[in-house]
Amino acid sequence: MPPRLRRILELAYAVEGVVAARIWQWPGCVAIGIRGGGGASPSELLRRVEIAVAAVRDPAETWDYGILEDPEAPLAESKTEPTAAVSSQRRSLRSPF
Repeated sequence: MPPRLRRILELAYAVEGVVAARIWQWPGCVAIGIRGGGGASPSELLRRVEIAVAAVRDPAETWDYGILEDPEAPLAESKTEPTAAVSSQRRSLRSPF
């Protein structure tokens, strides 16, 4: 894993309440998915992660944040295609792992 991505994950895991984090990167974009362990609301947890990783953000990149769904939860069926605007919709990111 590239050092920058490793640092982003370290910063995300350092936020109190984060129990799982995943990161995806492609040209011009970074996406972070997190799962909380209770205590903090998902929106509060996302806000704290955004603040924690602000120092490593490249202004030329688009960053998206979302909540990882519980891996034990059944998949919800969707009749529409997902959009790329994770941060504006705060939709859940399903981890491929």
